Amino acid sequence: MSDVDVGEKLGEKEKPGEKPGEKPGEKLSIEARLGLVAFTIDSEAHIKVKEEVCKECKLRYCLFVCPAKLYTEEDGEIKFNYEGCLECGTCRIACPQDLDWNYPKGGFGAHYQYG
Repeated sequence: MSDVDVGEKLGEKEKPGEKPGEKPGEKLSIEARLGLVAFTIDSEAHIKVKEEVCKECKLRYCLFVCPAKLYTEEDGEIKFNYEGCLECGTCRIACPQDLDWNYPKGGFGAHYQYG
C-alpha cells in the first residue's frame, strides 16, 4: 500500500483552513474541540480549594459551572483536579467563598490549538 491516506484515497482531501477530523459543512462538537486542548502540567496547583470553607458551602456552584467538570463531591467534600483546567475563571466568579484562583505560571496550563 502507498503512503496515500485513506481520506485522499476516498476523494475526501482536506481543504486549506479545515480542521483535522472536520468534514466539509460539519462542525466539531465542544467535546471534540476540548479534546484538542493540550496541557503543560505544573507540579503546583494554580487553584487552591479551601477544604474547611467548602465543607460549609451549601450552594456548591463549582460542581455545576466548570466546563471541564474538574470539581467533584466525594463523601461530602469538594475535590478538585487542576490538571485539566481550561483557565476560564468560571469557578472564580461563581464561588461565593473567595476561591484562591490564579493563572498558571508562564509556560504551564492550557494551550489552545484553534483559539
